[in-house]
Amino acid sequence: MAPASDIEWAKLSWTVIAALGAGLVSLGTAVWAVFTWAYQRWQDRKTERRRIAALYVHPFLFAAEELQSRLYNILELSGLKPLMEPTNPHPFAEETAYLVAQYFAWERAILRYGPYTADATVIRLTRSVRQAFATDELSADLRIFHPEQGAIAQAMIRRVPGQLGQELEVSPHRSSAAHCGPRPRRRD
Repeated sequence: MAPASDIEWAKLSWTVIAALGAGLVSLGTAVWAVFTWAYQRWQDRKTERRRIAALYVHPFLFAAEELQSRLYNILELSGLKPLMEPTNPHPFAEETAYLVAQYFAWERAILRYGPYTADATVIRLTRSVRQAFATDELSADLRIFHPEQGAIAQAMIRRVPGQLGQELEVSPHRSSAAHCGPRPRRRD
């Protein structure tokens, strides 16, 4: 009877070992599935961040840089000289107004749709730019109050179909090539 009992014990041991092995394989499969899922979610978030950056953040940065460059040229490098030359038909003032409007439009887009919607630093810095345009220290011709800034932004932004649905776009400025020649004079 002892040999039959040993055989039963061996069968039971192998059954337990097989069950433990199957459990470990199942656990490993579950861990791998969770890891794969988490990694894919991370990749999807990274791809979405890049897409959002390309749609909103990069255009905002370019608009801010263009506006900063124009304002620096005006304030520090006597950039108003082109306006003072009567023979120069360059639409300097019109382009400057467009750069301001473009900045307000992209600023609104990143604060609403971009990855910085709750970033305190970005909100503080963009608020300081808006406040600089709305200050009473500017002349009435240059001052743009906050409601006007919002209206300008809304007027500049439009929705267009994109690869993944509706996207935002800022209305383009008329080509400066159209302004290369002298402007036609108005006959009264």
